[in-house]
Amino acid sequence: MMRLATRLSAEERLSRLYTGSCQGADRLPLLPLVNLDATRALQAAPRFASAIANDPAGGYLLTLGYVNLAPVLRLWRPRARIVLRLGNTVTPELRILPAPARLRYLVSLRLAAHFADRIIVQSRYMGEDLAGHLHGVAPKLEVVYNFIENDLWDYRPPPSRPLADPYLFCAANMKPQKGFDVLLAAYARSPRRKTARLVIAGVDPADAAFTDLMRQNKLGEFEVVRLGFIPEIYGWIAHAETCVLASRFEGFSNFLLEAAALGKRIVATDCPGGNGEFFEHYPNVETVPVNEVEELAEAMATQRHDLDRAETYRFLKAFNEDQIYRRYKDILTPKTGTGPSTAPGAD
Repeated sequence: MMRLATRLSAEERLSRLYTGSCQGADRLPLLPLVNLDATRALQAAPRFASAIANDPAGGYLLTLGYVNLAPVLRLWRPRARIVLRLGNTVTPELRILPAPARLRYLVSLRLAAHFADRIIVQSRYMGEDLAGHLHGVAPKLEVVYNFIENDLWDYRPPPSRPLADPYLFCAANMKPQKGFDVLLAAYARSPRRKTARLVIAGVDPADAAFTDLMRQNKLGEFEVVRLGFIPEIYGWIAHAETCVLASRFEGFSNFLLEAAALGKRIVATDCPGGNGEFFEHYPNVETVPVNEVEELAEAMATQRHDLDRAETYRFLKAFNEDQIYRRYKDILTPKTGTGPSTAPGAD
């Protein structure tokens, strides 16, 4: 989303960025930053209302937890165009929530959808799933895939590996949906453990829950390398033997898109969400059922096979940045006579 915000800002179609603690937000050029500094949308609501009171924008794009601010926004900007961008698949996310949180989630989602003009989902699967929960939402839905950044097609990795030993690579945060318990159990059982380390970007080396999972699977610090957050992972992807993801559900994985753009062999779970639609376009993938440790261990054991970059470009045209950026502009722009302005605000 930072890349998208940068482009919208450059064309003066984005006036401000409303955000929490978001990596890279403070580096956006020419885009005033309003830091809501809250972990929950409800806590951010007063600051958000105060900020938009002086915001001249005629449209807003709300994403991640800030979709829940749509009712506040509608109250302060009754004629604004409000576009939501959902980040996950609703049904499996509900299953991992306790009952009170599940109810809050559905109520806030229903309210946000009611006040929105359009709702962007990252796959057909996400849209169909959402429509099953929210009656009447289907006319507002817009399916827009995540994109591969234009710069990635010109990327040439350094000749030497960032790690001397061969390695399998995963990029994900420490959330239950990412299935790290399954990934570590599979790696511990895989023959690949003897010849390749497991490198993970996005997990803090000091994360106690992850350390406990390693202990349970009798994995040492030398075998599993945690990089934490790193701003650029292309070099790590390019030199990996295999890119692997054990998610229980997804919206649409940017990590897998980046791995595919670099021609990598991918091993991933066939989980609910948009990844399956991406796999329809990219052949260098082996999928396994969700939570199947032994099957994932076996899939991780096969040898490296990278595709030619020109070949991957042909496969992945549906995820072209310019094409998808035009979709966002079109969705954010009210049709003639439907709103006071075509200059969108931000999330």
